Amino acid sequence: MGKSILVLYTSSNLVSDDKDCDTCANNLEHPISPSEHDVDKLLAELAPMIDSGRCRCLTSDGGAAWRLTTRQRVNILHLVCTYGPVGLIDDLLEAGCDPNEPTPATGTTPLHYLCRSESIPSDEAVAAVDKLLGRGVDVNSVDRRRNGALHLAINNRNSQLAMLLIDRGSCLDVVNDRGETPLLISTGQSMEQVVMELCQMGADPNTKDDNMMLALNVAIYKYNKKMVVALLDNPRVDVDQLGVCKNGHVMTPPLLLAASCGYDEAVELLLDKGAAVDCVDEYDNSPLILAACVDDLDTVRLLLAHNADANLAHPDGYGPLHFAAWEGHSDICRLLMEAGGAPVNGTTNDGSTPLALACHDDYTDTVELLLDHGADVNIRNDDGQAAIHYCAYNGNLNLVTLLLGRGADPDVENRLGVTPLWNAVYAAAPAVVRLLIQCNVRLDVPSKGVEQAAERPFLIFDQPRTPLYVACTKNPSLVRVLVLAGVRLERETWLLAGNIPEELAVDCELYDWLMRQATRPPSLLRITREVLRRLIGINPHDKVQGLQLPREMKDFLVLKSFPGDL
Repeated sequence: MGKSILVLYTSSNLVSDDKDCDTCANNLEHPISPSEHDVDKLLAELAPMIDSGRCRCLTSDGGAAWRLTTRQRVNILHLVCTYGPVGLIDDLLEAGCDPNEPTPATGTTPLHYLCRSESIPSDEAVAAVDKLLGRGVDVNSVDRRRNGALHLAINNRNSQLAMLLIDRGSCLDVVNDRGETPLLISTGQSMEQVVMELCQMGADPNTKDDNMMLALNVAIYKYNKKMVVALLDNPRVDVDQLGVCKNGHVMTPPLLLAASCGYDEAVELLLDKGAAVDCVDEYDNSPLILAACVDDLDTVRLLLAHNADANLAHPDGYGPLHFAAWEGHSDICRLLMEAGGAPVNGTTNDGSTPLALACHDDYTDTVELLLDHGADVNIRNDDGQAAIHYCAYNGNLNLVTLLLGRGADPDVENRLGVTPLWNAVYAAAPAVVRLLIQCNVRLDVPSKGVEQAAERPFLIFDQPRTPLYVACTKNPSLVRVLVLAGVRLERETWLLAGNIPEELAVDCELYDWLMRQATRPPSLLRITREVLRRLIGINPHDKVQGLQLPREMKDFLVLKSFPGDL
């Protein structure tokens, strides 16, 4: 039935004027919806109208005319090329249908519909396209969005059809209204065979889409070595190409992208092709910085072997070693120092060292490595922060012990008067507090404190507070430790004035004990130890051991059994 109706339609003059019946055009859209790929059903819908030459909603004067189209002016050849059966194409062409006719709204030709059809099997679509091209159809016609048949076939992931179009002379570098070439789209679709064919045929690999995306960058994103190799083997490729996106951002060079993805195979291929080893992106990241951040040891080794500058840093002074230390990537740090010559004590613009950055997040292995390579434990940043401040703030006994063993000053103050003891008390870390007390640090240095765990550090108190006050708010059990260690309660003005923290006020027993300590004289034994320790100074252990005193007295002075010895 279908063939005879089509012949009847195409050989009859069913259009009497330039008017169209929108009602029937609308009705005709439904039988061709994507869920009903049945041209016979469409033809059955059209048969009564074809037989009469008029549409179903005749006007009273009988003068309505119609065209066999939808509102988008899609004719029957367009529909057959979209939904099949493709066997009708020959009949339609013999009946006079124009194989190059574009739809007025979108400029889509029958060839375009065949290339983008999801209903027609691939082999049938290839045969139908071959037939159209044999009848002189323009292989390079584009629709209103400047998509050619090759764009559409690749978007439809039809490799066989794409290869046919390439063989029949499709323009390889035509750009659609999104700036995409067939090579860019096929790379995004991971169509390896098409990508390799396009590259061998000389397609331009340097065309960027509206988002400044290169085919090479897309291949790297997809970790597809075959496509990367094909693109790099293209003699036209520019491995260091840059550009600016519509939003003002600068395009990421391929080597930087490969380094940030941890794709060391692509890094090696790019370097072998002469990519600039020290290129940077708009944020001043170098490939070495990015590889250090993602802990890609192989890529770091490759970059250093190609003479990457291990001291190339951001404008703020943060270089590869700083980032690696901050992330706790010990093996990367070792390689940067030993093979790259990165200085272990190199400081950023704000004075931060790799050691301080490693201490910030408790990376013990990295801290030990940096110390073994000569890191200075007492370098302070612009805020006066030393590495031990961070470890004490984190309550990390092992790292505090390690730093003290390497000569860290246990009583160092930052610009706000924060000491390691203040931080340890705030962290409610009793073991660290006791260790610092044994180092004979000052017990009553007040500070507003800095909340370092926040994204943006901020002051903790609105006025300077002593470690004893902080202990009352964070860990009341530390109050006894500090008092017995020698806190001068007469200097704790808040206590004498009755400005008691809420946390202390609810602990009646501790409050009563503290008030008794504040109002009665200390024992002679306690006074003696406090005086002697003040005379001895910081880190009294070695000094006391040299005194001619009984062992019990030495242990008492160095607080070996503190606080149980009082």
